[in-house]
Amino acid sequence: MSIFDPSKDYGEIVEGSAGPVKDMLIGAINGVLSLLGVILILVIVYGGFMRMFSGGDDKKLAFANKILYRSVSGAIIVLMSYVITNFVFDMAGN
Repeated sequence: MSIFDPSKDYGEIVEGSAGPVKDMLIGAINGVLSLLGVILILVIVYGGFMRMFSGGDDKKLAFANKILYRSVSGAIIVLMSYVITNFVFDMAGN
C-alpha cells in the first residue's frame, strides 16, 4: 500500500484547498477574539466590583481605575483587531 496514489489528481486537491484553509483560519481567529472579548468583560466586571467595594480607600480606588482603564483599552484593541481581520479576509475573498 502506497501513500501516493497515481489514480488521483493531486493538482485539483491543492488547487481547491484554499477555501477550507481560509475558513478554518477565519474561524480560529474569530474564536480567539471572541474568547478575549469574554475575558475582557469579566475583567471589566471585576474592576467595577473593585471600584464599588474600595470603601473610599484611595489605593484600592486607583487600582480599580487602573484595571478598568486597561481592560477598556484592551477591549478597544480586540474590537479593532476583529474589524481589521474581517476587512482583510473580505478583501482577500473578492
